[in-house]
Amino acid sequence: MTQLVQPRLVNPPEGDPGLYLDFRFGRRALLFDLGDLAPLTPRELLRVSHAFVSHAHMDHVAGFDRLLRLRLHRPRPLTIIGPEGFLRQTENRLGAFTWNLLDESSVDFRLTVQEFDGSHISAAAEFRAREAFRRRDLPPPALDPGIVLAETDFTVESTALDHKVPSLGFALQERLRVNVWRSALDARGLPVGPWIDAAKTAIRAGAPDERCIEIPGHGPMRLGDLCGSVLQVGAGQRVAYVTDAADTAANRDRIVGLARDADQLFIEAAFLEADRDLATATAHLTARSAGELARAAGARRVSGFHHSARYSEDAGLLAAELAAAADPDAATDADNPPASVANGEPNWVRRWRRSGLSTEAALIRFDGLPSIDTGELIGSWQGVGLPTGHPLDGLLERLGWRGKRFESEDRVDPLIFEPGVRLDPARLPMKTALRWPRLAQSPLSRAGFSLLRPALRAHGPAAHLAPIRFRGCTSAAMIYDRQPITDHFRRIDATRVLGLMQTRMAPPYFFLLRAEE
Repeated sequence: MTQLVQPRLVNPPEGDPGLYLDFRFGRRALLFDLGDLAPLTPRELLRVSHAFVSHAHMDHVAGFDRLLRLRLHRPRPLTIIGPEGFLRQTENRLGAFTWNLLDESSVDFRLTVQEFDGSHISAAAEFRAREAFRRRDLPPPALDPGIVLAETDFTVESTALDHKVPSLGFALQERLRVNVWRSALDARGLPVGPWIDAAKTAIRAGAPDERCIEIPGHGPMRLGDLCGSVLQVGAGQRVAYVTDAADTAANRDRIVGLARDADQLFIEAAFLEADRDLATATAHLTARSAGELARAAGARRVSGFHHSARYSEDAGLLAAELAAAADPDAATDADNPPASVANGEPNWVRRWRRSGLSTEAALIRFDGLPSIDTGELIGSWQGVGLPTGHPLDGLLERLGWRGKRFESEDRVDPLIFEPGVRLDPARLPMKTALRWPRLAQSPLSRAGFSLLRPALRAHGPAAHLAPIRFRGCTSAAMIYDRQPITDHFRRIDATRVLGLMQTRMAPPYFFLLRAEE
């Protein structure tokens, strides 16, 4: 089911904290924390309507100036919510600049800043560009306890954690998720139009089945008749974000409450358990603690970030420790693969394809598999992506990806599309797809891909095989000839291989290869 927002970390796990939540519709985004924002384009930053700041340590607010500079001469307002004291800190920051070039003729940009005291929004103020950003105190919005933003489609919740200073955790909770079955619309001859938004709004507001929606050319139709036929209704997504928190009983209770049943939990994993003394001294979580909290909360996927720089050469250790604590069965299964299902596909592969895994859990699964020789890959293989919340999840399948063909170690066709067409990876807009996954997944992009596919054909092999040591194991890998991409392989069984696509542009992307007969 289509999700309202697509969350992704702004930086690699060892970089500044920050989560970008991109709305699929409406040209809008949210930010959790304002660390280094360099990876985000100006267009992406201009979409941001609200930013939620955990606390004012520099690695959580260093991107404020860039965001302000981009928004300064544009009228769209910006709201920032932070902990107690954040209003004064923002006022001081704005006061560090000279605004003599701003006057009543300037663009009417308005910055609203609010403070959350752990229960309610307790203070608010507005800073207007036309007034040289002088502070105007406002009455705080009247919201339920623990809520920092409430809109028709979603709410944002917060809790205050102890990091020797208050540090806020956040969770976005979608209300009912309503999606449109386009094929069902076409089958019933119903047009696309504003009536769909009206129906979605009515459903989310709890309107009864008898409520009628006026459809051009078809007259009124009951909501009850639309639901289940052309509109699919499901539970809303929950995305939780937790950073910079001491491992105390009180913090654990609050984190578990915030992340309860989260579809995705982004949580700091600053230190290994072996370095718990450092975590305690700096009021951070270890990777094991992060995994334990994810398991206690029942989070479906967990991603660790805010890794200490001391692990720059061994970042995989943090991911593995978090994954093992979040899902102890995954580590056990890696050493003792479960029985296969009737069609020969291992149970864990079936579960992964159906429900997805976090990147950390996928890495521990990958690390637990044996190596495979390059010669064992010779032949044709059918491929399918394995979901981890990656920007490319589902994209290749929608475009008709069939698999890979290894003619020899020196002649590899990495991208075979239906009906057996070889495409040149160097001609594909990989960076665009990774940076704007919503655009890449759109019907317009798929239609454009179909039209351009003849021009994307490969005129020879585009990759080669070689044994490479990766994550402590030497195994077959496929190196793209004209792209900074390497696919690493591990054996699942005699006919199946787990692949991991490694690129500097994004987290690992996982896929399954099955030998063609």
